[in-house]
Amino acid sequence: MDATALQYETQKLVQQLEAQKTEMHVLEAKFKELRNEQSSYDNTLISLDKMWNQLVDDLILLGVPFGGGLNNLPALDHEELSEESIESCPSDEIFLFMLLKSKNYGKKDDNSLLEFAEEALALRRSATLALMRSLQEAIAAQHARSEYLSLALNGGKSNEDVVVALQNHNDHLKEVVGNVREAISIVNEKHKRYLDEIEAFKSGYSKELQEIQHLQES
Repeated sequence: MDATALQYETQKLVQQLEAQKTEMHVLEAKFKELRNEQSSYDNTLISLDKMWNQLVDDLILLGVPFGGGLNNLPALDHEELSEESIESCPSDEIFLFMLLKSKNYGKKDDNSLLEFAEEALALRRSATLALMRSLQEAIAAQHARSEYLSLALNGGKSNEDVVVALQNHNDHLKEVVGNVREAISIVNEKHKRYLDEIEAFKSGYSKELQEIQHLQES
């Protein structure tokens, strides 16, 4: 191969490399764009899940002073994703899975995933609406008890009815106090768990920093 042909082949190779480099830059930019979109999507799902959990907590805790029963208190302990659930869920859909609050994920195509998401969100929405109705019923029941007690104390009932009304009111207050204590206990447990998780994160982060510093020094 003479010098001219060699130079020509070299130029072709350089052009090919430049073209490939340009394509790589385009792909890297696209990948970065997609990664940013995924991050924004994940952050939106995380925020929505937190706000929804807070709404559920508020509905439950608001109902306790009005005589709401203990049946709703377990909902204060929001389920975390198990390792098995995480392993069965694609990494780019983990936060959607958290929002759906469902253990039955599995591998799904786009259509079945949409149906699954709609059904799971409908179930979560239905459960939240049930909490709202429960709060409304607790407030209405408290209002009715107050009205009855007021009527009894203002001479609208016999002495015997007044005694019964006071006894019922006293029993109700005892139940409310017990429920409040139970709610406080659950909230304290959640608070302790969050503190433990924060400490574990800080400890892990500190170890990572030490390892990075060690690698930089070596």
